[in-house]
Amino acid sequence: MNFDANYLKELKNAQIIGQGKRAGVWEDYQEEAHGQDDEEDEFTGKIVEVHSGDSVTIERDVDFKLLRVFLSSIKAPKHNHDVQEDFGWESKESLRKLAIGKKVRAIIEYTKTTENKMQMSFASVFLVNK
Repeated sequence: MNFDANYLKELKNAQIIGQGKRAGVWEDYQEEAHGQDDEEDEFTGKIVEVHSGDSVTIERDVDFKLLRVFLSSIKAPKHNHDVQEDFGWESKESLRKLAIGKKVRAIIEYTKTTENKMQMSFASVFLVNK
């Protein structure tokens, strides 16, 4: 199977249609607001910190606010003081070498509120060519 950009667009369109019709797994779907009140759904900025292989902090261009985002559709191995999964450090380092200090465009895909009321924003993050 070829997972190119067109295929991923088709999947996203199918998801949107399914959510709209509340078909199959989407029958109980309730649309949520994408971001917090002070966040935009799409913004540009610079990656200033890499927390793990699937989490970064972006400094927004418009107001220099720091936002921590989690990469949507990515589940990287954990690497923190509590849990040391195989290849967790390598995953974090690879993302750091690729992205730190680079200009990016972020699109907030969805948000999740954890049990301790922390708001997690999940985004697609793209490197911007200069």
